[in-house]
Amino acid sequence: MSKLRIGKFLVSSNVNGPGRRFVIWFQGCHFRCRGCFNPEFWTEDGGMLMSVEEIISHIDSAAGDRRGDFFRRRAVDTIGESARTY
Repeated sequence: MSKLRIGKFLVSSNVNGPGRRFVIWFQGCHFRCRGCFNPEFWTEDGGMLMSVEEIISHIDSAAGDRRGDFFRRRAVDTIGESARTY
C-alpha cells in the first residue's frame, strides 16, 4: 500500500480557504518557491508516513461530533507534492 508523507495536520482553519477546513501539510517539495510560507516542509526527512485510509480516519477522529464527511469535502492541502508516494 502506498503511503503519503504528512508534515502536519490542522484540525480547524478559517484562513486556508472559505469556511472552516481541515488542513494537511504534505512533507517534501522540490519546487522551493521563493516566498514559500512553509519551507520547513521542503525536506523529505520529516513528517510521518500514512496511508490514505489512515489520513481519512484521522480526519474523521478530529471531526468528533462534527460530520466527518463534511470535513473530508473541505480538507485542503497546502504544500508539497501531495501526489508523491513512498
